[in-house]
Amino acid sequence: MLLKRVFGAHPENVHRGMREVISYETDIELFPIDKIIDRFKGTEKSITFSDDDIENLFFYKYGQPYTFSALSVLYPTLDYRNKFHIDHIFLKSLFKKNAFEKKGIKTSEHEFYLENCNCLANLQLMEELPNQEKSDTDFKEWLQRTYPNDQERKAYMNKNFIPDNIDLSFSNFEQFIKERQLLMKKVFENVLK
Repeated sequence: MLLKRVFGAHPENVHRGMREVISYETDIELFPIDKIIDRFKGTEKSITFSDDDIENLFFYKYGQPYTFSALSVLYPTLDYRNKFHIDHIFLKSLFKKNAFEKKGIKTSEHEFYLENCNCLANLQLMEELPNQEKSDTDFKEWLQRTYPNDQERKAYMNKNFIPDNIDLSFSNFEQFIKERQLLMKKVFENVLK
């Protein structure tokens, strides 16, 4: 509901509709989410996600209000009593032209890198302490050092939708973004449709 922004202007209309559905519900054991979804389907307050809605999630960027909500869909089992940071998988400090030259990034790729530094596919939710430990470490190095065991590394990558079939070097950022978006999109479709 947050991602669809149904509680924006005139939330009383949404509340009224939800109360109507709930008040007519006879089975008090189950919350009538399916009936609430049906109640608003086809209206401007619909809480179902179309393919376009899912694609639009990828326009959220670091620092925007709904980015955390979008990422939280990917991490339903996290204990939100802990403090989580929105972490740049590939360090934000790398996205400067002088860093590109040091890393051997072609001039023709600079625009893609700069446009996607803060994109959803370069972000993950990370607990405060591990994020501080990761700090200014290159992602590939951090991953190898933190998870030297192949099985643990693979588990981390699966949990965080990190593609396991590509080189995770900064020079491969464009492919990383495209592959990770595909993995994230599958989850969004499974959860939100």
